Amino acid sequence: MSQNKLSSYLLHFLFPKTCVHCRRDLVIQEENPLCPDCLRQLEPLTADLTCQRCGIPLPSGGAHCHLCRNNKFQCQVIRSAFLFNPPLQSLIHELKYQERKSLVQPMGIWLREAFKKYPEIHGAQVLVPVPLYPERERRRGFNQSQLLAEELVKSSRAFVIPLLKRIRATSPQVDLPKSQRLENVKEAFQAAETEKIRGKEILLVDDVCTTGATLEECAKTLKKAGAKKVCAFTLARQAQ
Repeated sequence: MSQNKLSSYLLHFLFPKTCVHCRRDLVIQEENPLCPDCLRQLEPLTADLTCQRCGIPLPSGGAHCHLCRNNKFQCQVIRSAFLFNPPLQSLIHELKYQERKSLVQPMGIWLREAFKKYPEIHGAQVLVPVPLYPERERRRGFNQSQLLAEELVKSSRAFVIPLLKRIRATSPQVDLPKSQRLENVKEAFQAAETEKIRGKEILLVDDVCTTGATLEECAKTLKKAGAKKVCAFTLARQAQ
């Protein structure tokens, strides 16, 4: 047995690698953070059977959900890689709250693969991560949306530029009822470096889209600063 292989087995014995969701042991060579069973549970989204504007699943079909059919939005299109189901929740929770930044690499691979399916969001010149409130980012040590944007940009000719600031602390959208989500993020963002925004097509990047309220407020801020077009892409989409 080679020295490298022996070291690998010893490392696995001392620090066993487990599935992020079910905590089942993973084989030494496994680079995926999920076991095969949990990996199969991920639910990729496509443009089929989803709202053409916000990307929410529409199991019964139709072009638009009720909200998008009856309203106009500044965030023109929202697309997501996966449905926000339990295995993906575990991955995102582990990244954000256990500071496992190594999970960004496999997430980035999934993001880039899913991005290929959505030509309607391919024209952006700038990728803008949805910002955290500065105090929260200091506590966490990173902004997961920034990390995901840096992974996604590897498959495009765009640039990642943090053109938004969160100027007001807000509660996590996932913890709030739908009726409070718009108010929660209202006027929570400010555009930075407006000369880099004017006339640009921008793609917002975030980890999870719940109702789209945060993305819409970000898009409003960017459009007011002169953005030509704003769309969004997220790793996960919560079903409603």
